[in-house]
Amino acid sequence: MTLHKAVEVTKKFLIGVSIGIAAILVFMLLFRLGIIIKNIISPPKTLPPTHLFEALPAISFPPNVINKTLTYDLNTVTGSLPKFPDRIDVFPISKTEPSLLLLDKAKDKIKKIGFVDKDETVLPETLITEERYSWSENTGLGRGIDFNIVTSDFVLESGFLTSTDALNAKQPPDKNIAIGKIKEFLNNLEISTDNIDFEKTKTEFFSIKNGVLAAETNISKAKVTRIDLQQKNIEYSLDTGIPDLAGGYKKLKMSVPAAYPKPPLTNMTFWLASIDQPIIRANFVNKNPDTKTSSTYAIKTADEAFDELKNGKAFIAVYYGTGEKVTINNVYLAYYFDDSTNNFIMPVVVFEGDNGFTAYVSAIRTEWVK
Repeated sequence: MTLHKAVEVTKKFLIGVSIGIAAILVFMLLFRLGIIIKNIISPPKTLPPTHLFEALPAISFPPNVINKTLTYDLNTVTGSLPKFPDRIDVFPISKTEPSLLLLDKAKDKIKKIGFVDKDETVLPETLITEERYSWSENTGLGRGIDFNIVTSDFVLESGFLTSTDALNAKQPPDKNIAIGKIKEFLNNLEISTDNIDFEKTKTEFFSIKNGVLAAETNISKAKVTRIDLQQKNIEYSLDTGIPDLAGGYKKLKMSVPAAYPKPPLTNMTFWLASIDQPIIRANFVNKNPDTKTSSTYAIKTADEAFDELKNGKAFIAVYYGTGEKVTINNVYLAYYFDDSTNNFIMPVVVFEGDNGFTAYVSAIRTEWVK
């Protein structure tokens, strides 16, 4: 084959390849265009929420902080209620599988936080339930801990407030030092802090009067620091079930905060003092959502939730006012974290207003709650 002939063959081959690629691109374009035209002429229906867990257990709210009937008006930034999606993800709570080794592992953890005798042997445990055990000190501050060996939730108490250590205690640790002490404490208990947003940490200082904590604005007079930790926002892409023009379904980026039964308190609260064992009291319940196993559930509109609030069907968590009229200035979705045995992290509609007013309405539509 001559050079000229080889060049001609190569040209024809390249032209053929180019035509083939162009034909494929045109076909794909026409195919997509056809789908778009079809969806415009005959739009596909919105898919319903999946409701994989069937009817969910109702949220067990505590009693309202007030008993009187309130009336409400609206004064949000937009002047109206927000528009929620018609559904939200519900997550099971991630749990550790029970094991015969859990108690032995718990003993090792309890030893690391100082519950030992003079020979550095872990103190004997007391059985409370199948999952809960307690350890108590007879010396020092007389600390005691109630520890769940499956969930790692715990309550720690001590006699610090009525001890001589309280009288001689120096200025308590500031926020950053306190967080460092808490991280060390949780690390010794092998509790992950990956789902905790330390930037949201709330701090308050207290003095001690007759063995009782009293809020203190002057840190130089304070003896105790209270730290409230908060979970990170739960972030995911919500499958809206709404068709898009390309034949798929629209996704909505969600970043949903945590809500707690007694704001500004959370379920992860620590009290610290400037002593050898700085954590003098703690209440720790940290529920992790199983983000790999979720299901969408139909939720109420903001208007429907507001009607429930006005009709006295909301849980009022905080109200410092004395009047009977409350102005609502913020409304949003949140996931409710409490210390109940509910197996799911449930969504609520949060209403915030003047005088610290905070109320919650269960967000799941009534027909999907048992």
